[in-house]
Amino acid sequence: MINLFLYITIFLALHYSHFVLTMLFGLNKLRLQKNDNKKLHKFSVIVPFRNEQENIGRLAESFNHLKYPAEHFEIIFVDDNSDDNSVEEIKKVYKHDNFRILSSENSNIAGHKKMAVVTGIHAAKGEILIATDADCVIKPGWLTIFNSYFNDDTVLVAGPVELINRSTLFQKLQSLEFAGLILAGAGLIGAKNPVICSAANMAYRKEVFLKVDGFRDHLELSSGDDDLFLQTIAREGLGEIKYIFDRAVLVSTNGKSNVDAFMQQRRRWASKSLFYKNNVLILRLFLLALFFVALPLMITLNIIHPEIIPFTIAAIALKVIPDFFVMNRGKNIVYNSSIIKYFLLAELLHIPYLLIASFLGLFGNFNWKGRELKR
Repeated sequence: MINLFLYITIFLALHYSHFVLTMLFGLNKLRLQKNDNKKLHKFSVIVPFRNEQENIGRLAESFNHLKYPAEHFEIIFVDDNSDDNSVEEIKKVYKHDNFRILSSENSNIAGHKKMAVVTGIHAAKGEILIATDADCVIKPGWLTIFNSYFNDDTVLVAGPVELINRSTLFQKLQSLEFAGLILAGAGLIGAKNPVICSAANMAYRKEVFLKVDGFRDHLELSSGDDDLFLQTIAREGLGEIKYIFDRAVLVSTNGKSNVDAFMQQRRRWASKSLFYKNNVLILRLFLLALFFVALPLMITLNIIHPEIIPFTIAAIALKVIPDFFVMNRGKNIVYNSSIIKYFLLAELLHIPYLLIASFLGLFGNFNWKGRELKR
């Protein structure tokens, strides 16, 4: 029986290693991408917000410095029932007149943020919609570089996001974990297998959003305006999906200040995974989850079966080494290289945190923006 368990665990470890190395292959492919489009597209920047008085001024100030012709973009802020001074903060900080502040369409469904985004899209005049979050900061060349990636065949372009608060050990570990998610999304897009991206830094054609009826298939879910929408676009095969693996378009945001807020966010993100429609992807994610269960069991078995220690070392190596290569590839692009020294500690915590967050996200409730939501 122990031999069967060992063989299964090593198989799962090999599958995990292959999955991660696919990301590394995709990241390396992104380096070769040519970006020679010269046409100036009209962008509509969509910013949903709810009670972001403390953050939205920083975003509005960064918009002031965009190096893109003002007549070729508009900014649409969509208020999702805020009860603070977010609206006043926008008006005080943003210095140009190419913006609007709308109120989100009322809805009793869980997808409040999606309804806010849809409200903005219905009002948008631009051919390219580009989304970010109210607690982010963008760079001056943001729209210029995104514009260069949209040729006639391009339907969606995603970009990287970085957590910038790294004062505590928890925040440094959180930054590494988040960077891993961003790199996974970038690598899989580079490998022509789009799975995840961040709604804080993604652009897509309005006509494509309308053609797939937007978030129709998952509007009742509180999350999924990024990965579920990305997967819909990929499944429909409407055009090319790209990733800008370039610090020049890096969007910055703050991580969560404590473990509870962090877990609430990760539970919300995990809550949508049962709604993936790609059966091959679901199988692969299931095998990854089995590996995350099997590896701790294998480590525990070393106590009574020391003869399996070489197999355990091999299984650990098949996780840690590919993970390190991927993380090292993103150094100084999606995270500051100074925190790579915490990599092994992050690896140690990776499996238990992921199992807990996934379980709670799939079967429990969570809090988001002051709302108690169910999966």
